[in-house]
Amino acid sequence: MMRCPCGLPSSFSRAIARRPPRRSPILQTLIGREPRNAVIRYNLARAHQSRGELDAARVQFAEAVKIKDDFVAAHIGLGQVSLLKRDFGSAIESAERALKIDSANLAAKVVKINALINNNNLRQARSDLDAFMRQNPDSPDLQFQLALVNFQENRFADAENSFRDLRSALPCRSAAHLRHCRSVYAHEPSERSPSVSSTGAVEVAKRWA
Repeated sequence: MMRCPCGLPSSFSRAIARRPPRRSPILQTLIGREPRNAVIRYNLARAHQSRGELDAARVQFAEAVKIKDDFVAAHIGLGQVSLLKRDFGSAIESAERALKIDSANLAAKVVKINALINNNNLRQARSDLDAFMRQNPDSPDLQFQLALVNFQENRFADAENSFRDLRSALPCRSAAHLRHCRSVYAHEPSERSPSVSSTGAVEVAKRWA
């Protein structure tokens, strides 16, 4: 399958979309033999996650970090599952644990900012983004998070400028982000801050999607 060189998924999406081993019965058997093997539990968690079995995935990610508390990927996986389950406080905690171990980890940064935005903690999201973007000034993932913060704060001109820059730099990738953003804002208004103008947000996204 041909792919545009700029069509790679974001670090967050790439981590979620990665295809883990899907033979969970084999992994379950291995866990029976090696219950203290954090890597096996991590792979089983990803297998559960790939099938949408979020509660089972969460259990295995949690077990993995209990066994190996410096297992960054497992902390990130736990944070991603928490995001999907809309447990934003737990997602923030998992991302912070990952960042204490690896302060440069971009996937953990994106999980944390996503959780802060969804938890309507926009001041902290912007503050953390400022720090993260000083470390990763050219990261499209963080630039997109900044655009979302601007959306939430009704700063639509700033959001539009961010989307324009993203689209110029990475047209395929940013268009996919924008389609997702438009879907969220168009179909889930009750999940957002009451202060957000749905019409303005959707129109900005439509213009650049």
